[in-house]
Amino acid sequence: MRLLAGLSPAWFILVAPACHTRHAAAPLITALTPSSADVTRGDPVDVVVAGRGFDSLNTVHFGRVRLQQVPRTSPTSLKFQVPRDDEQVPDRGGAPVQPLPSGTYDVRVSTTRGSSNALAFTLTGVVR
Repeated sequence: MRLLAGLSPAWFILVAPACHTRHAAAPLITALTPSSADVTRGDPVDVVVAGRGFDSLNTVHFGRVRLQQVPRTSPTSLKFQVPRDDEQVPDRGGAPVQPLPSGTYDVRVSTTRGSSNALAFTLTGVVR
């Protein structure tokens, strides 16, 4: 092997691997706990998202609602509160804030590396 003038073999050992670093994968959600909630009484509901690939701050998508800057609680989990209304829906315009209706919502997590798969969360009851 021919070395470039003035560079020692140690330079290639230390620097060459940095050229082939892997890109981190998008996050993956493996479970939501709980995966459903009745919000009729208006009590806050915390949901733990288990998985991998979370950043220090994440965006949780609850249907069309975006919960931004959600911190991870460990390398494999983060926690958010079930949104009560559509206030954090992007581009909702000047419409009045509306409670989220009962139904099934896709939950995803976005990081700087992409967006996760979606898992279903069932919401029953409406907070007025």
